[in-house]
Amino acid sequence: MLEQMLGSETCSLINRQPVNGLIVDIGVSSGIDTLFYLKKGFKVIGVEADPVQFDLVRQFFSLIDPEKLTLLNRAAARRSGETLTIHRHQQFQALSGIEKRLDVPDNYQTFNVPTVGWSEIVSLAGVPRYLKIDIEGGELPFLEGMRDNGSLPEFISAEVYKFEVIQALIDIGYSRFVLVDQTPFQNNTYKLPAQQNEGLYTDSFTFIDSSGPFGRDIFTDNNWLSPEGVTAAWSEVHGFYWRTWYDCHAWRPNPV
Repeated sequence: MLEQMLGSETCSLINRQPVNGLIVDIGVSSGIDTLFYLKKGFKVIGVEADPVQFDLVRQFFSLIDPEKLTLLNRAAARRSGETLTIHRHQQFQALSGIEKRLDVPDNYQTFNVPTVGWSEIVSLAGVPRYLKIDIEGGELPFLEGMRDNGSLPEFISAEVYKFEVIQALIDIGYSRFVLVDQTPFQNNTYKLPAQQNEGLYTDSFTFIDSSGPFGRDIFTDNNWLSPEGVTAAWSEVHGFYWRTWYDCHAWRPNPV
């Protein structure tokens, strides 16, 4: 699907005027999120641990200016300079991660991949406006590695597979939260609003296997939750994980 989308999008991505901002995409996977951020005009640093998928995505984006897109074949982790075992599912790549899933066929290929931590990512290009983390169970160690680093993005999201991920976002210093049901993005039923606050206006986008919009296009005056509010919201929704899953978007408002 990415190949087909890039076929129609490459020229517009090359010629679109950039906006003043950086996004870090931890867990590039199919590349759909990276494509969306580029279409919105942002520079992107994309991190993908799966070496096979990394080569595919690098080929897909080969015409994109390296000033706009940096791709790293590294495993996001608590710290850099180590090695992490990654299990690539050869049938369902999106299920690849640091642990094998027991509820799918055991069709895994194993790789040892060098790690990258938050401090090294920041040293490459500075603090991004938005950080997306979707690495199938590796979110918590990576977030814990951010705890003692004062350079934090205003907006961040992480796939939530247990409450400890939300607690880590609270511990880091985020104060406003939204839990986002991923079903509309999986089914491509989400429609972009006419009023968009992040990056360049985009009239449409195929959101399958995507984390969806971010930042001010997620947070409105009446939908953000306090730490207590998101804790209560998680208690209500996590029982529905048999049919969907959630990303937790967090906001750290800049001081006025």
